[in-house]
Amino acid sequence: SISYYRCPLVSNPSLVPFQIHKQKSIGKQPTTKMYCPSAHTSKATSASPKQSCTLGVELEFVAVVPDKSEFTAHDSSSESPSRFPAPTIAHKAITNLDFPLTTSHLSYWQHHDDDNEYNTWVVGRDCSVRLADDEKPFYPNESVSSDVELQCRILDFFNPTPCPHNQTWPCNGQPLTWNWRDEVTTMINALKQGFNRPGFRVFANGTCGLHLHVGRHDLGFNLDTTKNVMGMFTALERCFDAILPIDRIGAYEDDRFPLPSLISANTTAIQPWIPSKGFNYTSPMSVRQFESLANSVMIAYDSSDVSDFTNAVRYGATTPMWIHHIYSCRTMAELCEYSRPHQSSVNLQHLAPQNNSSGVWPGSLPKKTIEFRLHTGTLDVVEICAWIDLLCRLTVYCENTSTTALTDWIETQWDNADVTLVDIARLVNAADSTVRHYTSVLLTPDYATDFFNTATTSQAPDILTPLTTQVESTRLSQTCRSGISARITQKLISGRYGQFPDSFLKKRLPAELLEGSDGRYLSNEMEEEQMEAWASEIEERARIAIDERHRWDGRRGASTCLNNLFD
Repeated sequence: SISYYRCPLVSNPSLVPFQIHKQKSIGKQPTTKMYCPSAHTSKATSASPKQSCTLGVELEFVAVVPDKSEFTAHDSSSESPSRFPAPTIAHKAITNLDFPLTTSHLSYWQHHDDDNEYNTWVVGRDCSVRLADDEKPFYPNESVSSDVELQCRILDFFNPTPCPHNQTWPCNGQPLTWNWRDEVTTMINALKQGFNRPGFRVFANGTCGLHLHVGRHDLGFNLDTTKNVMGMFTALERCFDAILPIDRIGAYEDDRFPLPSLISANTTAIQPWIPSKGFNYTSPMSVRQFESLANSVMIAYDSSDVSDFTNAVRYGATTPMWIHHIYSCRTMAELCEYSRPHQSSVNLQHLAPQNNSSGVWPGSLPKKTIEFRLHTGTLDVVEICAWIDLLCRLTVYCENTSTTALTDWIETQWDNADVTLVDIARLVNAADSTVRHYTSVLLTPDYATDFFNTATTSQAPDILTPLTTQVESTRLSQTCRSGISARITQKLISGRYGQFPDSFLKKRLPAELLEGSDGRYLSNEMEEEQMEAWASEIEERARIAIDERHRWDGRRGASTCLNNLFD
């Protein structure tokens, strides 16, 4: 329970322990002592000081405490304060030392969230976090739970970040600074230590997310960098899906546009696609592209524009066309149209011009960041640090690589059936530990089981053990490798990744699927007869949608000259 940080300026660091801040311990916690942090930097932080990259992470989790807890309630909550003490305990758990945490009372941030300059960590709330229905039967009557969001301060990815409290090391008088990895690890471990006693627990269940903001201090990102980031996540969506829980692998669900596959009711080779459960705030890039395609098809149909309709039918459901859309954007505002504010897995709303001007949200401060929202919630330090390292490195790579060079790479990889997230990690020069982590996640059959065993034995058995076991059992079922692979196959065969070359499909899908009705329109190399049938499907769907819209508008049905388009 003692954290050790060694000072390279002292010949024998073990002789200079000191306590940064004396404060009453929670329960019977041991006194925590710290040593000066090492100046050693890992591969992930060994870059030119001129390179700018900042980060901020938001950790959502559930906190559970005894009903008669001695600690102060979250008094700004609309509920009875005595029912929500958990956020206060989370706050106290990480103020046992003078950590980079806000000194303002918790209730302050409930009414002044827009004032947050992210100079310190803040413990807040998130109403989307809750116990799942299948967890409630294991929730003891003598316990109370609360939604919690731990918001990180702005950290420098490449260089140490100064302590916001201006502390110095007694051993040498030097200013206290934090490496981002050390700070994130210390804060999470301190949080867990504060809840490591009977009747107390913190955990991330399926309602929680891990959100990462990546920026360049207050500079923001230029258009080309942002295009490159969007291009990577659009072209290789399946690679990022491979590390998500089953329920978090989302896709296009609207029926305005016919997806390339029919998924016939009689299929026996694979289960039909089932919509994701409740993750409307992490929709992948393909969703926005299909929405754009559906809109383009209906506009072309309604205006009888044969040329636009033909292009949409032939190329609109393929990754190369989606990449073309992204890289054809002339302004940041245009590019932001391919990312729904606060609903996309890659959220660009903080780069949108209207959100970086004064007076849009009175009192709010522009972040000028790209927010990555797709990762499931977790309090596992290895998972969190690997994700931070990967995305910061990816963003820096996108900044340092020309759009021409990156689109050339995407052109060779979007239909490469063998490319994985590990290849992306190596491409962007992620830390060795990050590469090892994702190699383990993707290739170790027992990774999910090992995670379950660790999570369910990290605290001594108590009244909350059944609840913890249920939470982790759900995660185990959601992260098993066979289940994730099946979900990705469902998404592919239903056409929700778009159309692909025959060579890719033959490598990724069983022959019986490709030869049946389910695989009829999955290829972007269809013969003319198939293309005519595909066009008829699209035209019929467009006709129905336009007629429906006209009925709502009180107008007559649309007429068209698009019949027999491919004759």
